[in-house]
Amino acid sequence: MSESAYVSAPFVHLAVRSAFSLLESMLKTGALANWVRENNAPALAVTDHNNLFGALEISEALVAEGVQPVVGAAFDVQPEGHDAEPYRITVYAQNDVGYQ
Repeated sequence: MSESAYVSAPFVHLAVRSAFSLLESMLKTGALANWVRENNAPALAVTDHNNLFGALEISEALVAEGVQPVVGAAFDVQPEGHDAEPYRITVYAQNDVGYQ
């Protein structure tokens, strides 16, 4: 396949942690809004660690910049069994039902 056959698509970051992810990020809502504006991002997924505390605030800031917010979270899961290793799963809400 020739290089001209590939379509260039804008980059969409699907795993951003905000300051609402305690101990993992210092990115405040304003900094995220500035980044999407400066990089012409069409969408951005904020997947904070074990919470959705910033979902509304960040979504409103992204929409104000004309950017599609993607709401998600990265959850730590502890399987049954005392010796089981925990793992992290990232989930995204497709709609209000998924968010709930």
